[in-house]
This record gives sequence, C-alpha cells and structure tokens, in this order.
Amino acid sequence: MPEGLILRPATLENDPRLHELEVLREENRKLRDKVATLQDNLDDEKRKNQLVEYAATQMRMQLEPLYNGLQALFGQLEAIPFHAVRNTADGVFVDTADPKRKVWESWLDKFGRDSMASRFITALLDHGQMNVAQLRIAMKCGQQTVYDTATRLKTAGLINRNGGKYSLKEL
Repeated sequence: MPEGLILRPATLENDPRLHELEVLREENRKLRDKVATLQDNLDDEKRKNQLVEYAATQMRMQLEPLYNGLQALFGQLEAIPFHAVRNTADGVFVDTADPKRKVWESWLDKFGRDSMASRFITALLDHGQMNVAQLRIAMKCGQQTVYDTATRLKTAGLINRNGGKYSLKEL
C-alpha cells in the first residue's frame, strides 16, 4: 500500500445519498400528514352532507301533504275561466270579456294607455259614476286636470255629466 494513503472504511455518513434519503423521508411524512388532514376534512363534509340529506327528507315529509293539497287546489282553479278577469291597479277585479269594456279598451288604445283621458275612462269603467274628488284620487292628478280631461271627453261625446257626477256614454 502506498505510503500516505489512508483508507477509510465505507460508511453511510459520507454517502451523499444519505442526505437525499432524509429529505425524501421528510417530504413523505409531510405528504402523509396532508393526506390525513384531507381525509378528516372529507369525513367532516360527508357527515354534513348526510345531515343536509336528512333535513331535506324530513322537510319533504312535512310539506308533501300541503304540496299535494295545493296541486289539487290549483288544478281546480285552472278550470275557472280567469282569462276574462283582470285586477286593476287599485285592486278592483273587472271582467275583460264584457263587450262594453272591449269598446272602451279601443278608446284607451287611441288615447294612449297612460294618458289622463285613459285614466278617466278606466276609473269610470272600474267604479261607475264618480264625482270630481273621486276621479282626482283615481286618476292621481289635480282637480283642474280632471275638469280639463272631462271637457275633452265631453267634447268627444264619450261622457255624460249628471249633476256633479260623470259617467260613460253607452256606445
């Protein structure tokens, strides 16, 4: 053996792979911890999902009789010809199939549905004879606007004035 050469026994301490092995073991441990945490989270979510499913089932059992009753009720309501009835802005139900009303509907279209003349006619259609104070409230306007609109409609031959009340002419 040449002089000055020292042979060292082969040990793992000097092996560079040892460090790499330790790094991999640490990464493996961290990944196992992460998998365990994710598994716990998944188990929690499964439990929550079971609770939601149970609550939905209980709610369905409670509401199903009401639901079935309402279905039967609405089935009966569909047999009623509501197409001929409409709810006005002030909550009055009117028969739109009424031939008299159909004639006046064409006048409403001619005047423009939101015009004061249309509001005047609609108020009389919905309520019958009305005085100026009632018309002012129904039309949502001032007293002078009621008088101006009445003059316009009277000139057109569409309304009558009976004392202090206005009514639609028979067309």
